[in-house]
Amino acid sequence: MRLKLILTLEIAFAGIYLALTRSLLVIYLTSIGFTVGYISAMVVASSITSLILSIILYKFPKLIAERVRMKFILAHAGERIFWIPIALTSDIYVITLSYTILSMSSTVLGVFMNLLIYSSFDEIGIRDVTAKRTAAYNLTNVIGLILSIFLLAILPSEIKFQIIFIMGSLIGLLSTATI
Repeated sequence: MRLKLILTLEIAFAGIYLALTRSLLVIYLTSIGFTVGYISAMVVASSITSLILSIILYKFPKLIAERVRMKFILAHAGERIFWIPIALTSDIYVITLSYTILSMSSTVLGVFMNLLIYSSFDEIGIRDVTAKRTAAYNLTNVIGLILSIFLLAILPSEIKFQIIFIMGSLIGLLSTATI
């Protein structure tokens, strides 16, 4: 029961974090002058990198199986931390590298989260924790989206994305702290 609560709290914080970061990325990049072509290329490049990482992890599962807890925490925190450099620069290369790193962290995090859930519960427990996590995520993501709209409306234009992305990262790190 305790693990289900922890996993539900983790995704609840993540719902807000994702609303304040990932859901605003294209708007932010457009606001600093990135073209649709460049944004698309950046997303494709990070997706290909994550795909290659997925293939490597599939072919070499031992990379995941050793020192699991440390790698899980690093991937979890890494996904959240790398939003900060994105918010603090308009440099194409720093943003692309940071986004690629956080995308790779997200890929690894998904593997670890599935490993944790599927190795900790029976089928009924998996269904239960998945339902609780889905409900918590959906609720907090809506709250996060409302918060992001509010913050976009009230914050000064020159610092709004920096504040929102850093706030999102810090809320995301709360989800890391729960695990």
